[in-house]
Amino acid sequence: MIVVESAKKFAKSAIKHYSDNEITGFIMLDIPEEAVACFEKWSKTKVTVYEFEPIFYLSKPQRFMHCSKECSELKKRHLKHCVDFDFTGYKAKKWDYPDGCVKICHAGFLEWIMPVCFKGKMLALLMAGLRYAPDAIPQSIPRYDTALPKLNIRFPQIKKTGGEEILFIMEGLRQLAARLTQWVESIQDNQNWQTTLKRDELILFLIKQNCRGNMSLASLAQSLHLSSSRTAHLVKELTGRNFKELANEYRLDYASKLLLYSGETIGQVAEACGYENVPHFHRSFKRRFHMTPLKYRRKTNPF
Repeated sequence: MIVVESAKKFAKSAIKHYSDNEITGFIMLDIPEEAVACFEKWSKTKVTVYEFEPIFYLSKPQRFMHCSKECSELKKRHLKHCVDFDFTGYKAKKWDYPDGCVKICHAGFLEWIMPVCFKGKMLALLMAGLRYAPDAIPQSIPRYDTALPKLNIRFPQIKKTGGEEILFIMEGLRQLAARLTQWVESIQDNQNWQTTLKRDELILFLIKQNCRGNMSLASLAQSLHLSSSRTAHLVKELTGRNFKELANEYRLDYASKLLLYSGETIGQVAEACGYENVPHFHRSFKRRFHMTPLKYRRKTNPF
């Protein structure tokens, strides 16, 4: 009953609505982090967010990286298998599990997975774990298994889950995805809350949201209801950088995340971040991080 009541409390908090008069833009940007932290505390899991769109504002960068100590230890010896199964393989099947699933890897680790979707587009995958898989999974929960032989490695600090916990955490993760989808809908379809942001917060928000698309200084000026020249001056005055520098910085920061936690090739990362060709991406990346994308991946990857 304690688990049931906790789930109910979480569900109520996860679907809470805010009116324009009750919430400021600053609080609005904090909602994704607070929602994820709430779920983690309730479920006693750690959440990884695989973004397909750079949209969520999370104050802890490690949330974007799948790097538990146990997984890191395995990836030292089985990196390709882990990446192929954990990201590349699942990515090809991500639409097969619209209501979520449990993933069981070759080490016997179980994680809960739930997509965050909005208007037919998948924005992110939520992955919660770790537990050791039980002998039987509830039939109502889809499962994504590896075809690789199971490894004979055990980590005593990881607990074994059971059918009841699998059901409750799966439902909780669905509620978290619903909360994040609601947040995306509120910032996409209701722009009134943006009036409560400070001008520099609004500029950074708009550039981050659109940096990988066709956003230009002119389109930013239109969103701010200002002239292009006035917008250029304001961006420089408030941030100390010009529009092009800010947009490129956000694109490259997103690229660095993909290099760390995805199995994408350098070319795929460049394309995902809005670069027309790989050489341009290489030059831009090296200017910002003082090394090539490949060297960055090899040097900074914790595995």
